[in-house]
Amino acid sequence: MHNDWRAAGGQPVDHFVLSDGLASVSVYVEAGNPQEGLEGGTHIGAVHATGKRVSDHQVTVVGEVQPETVETVLAGIRQVPGGRR
Repeated sequence: MHNDWRAAGGQPVDHFVLSDGLASVSVYVEAGNPQEGLEGGTHIGAVHATGKRVSDHQVTVVGEVQPETVETVLAGIRQVPGGRR
């Protein structure tokens, strides 16, 4: 699933949901200030998250999955030349 929306500051955010039918992972992609956004991993209870800059975008992956899962999803994110943003 994919949704486009705007953050509170008006920045565009792409939200992707990846699922195998049992678990799901959300991927948030936003252009923005390189000083903002999650860098590295964290968790609250069973919810794990990790983030990093990919080109000029902040990418954050969140899900109630093992930390290795969010890290693997994030590692697979690439910017496609000629993409929308």
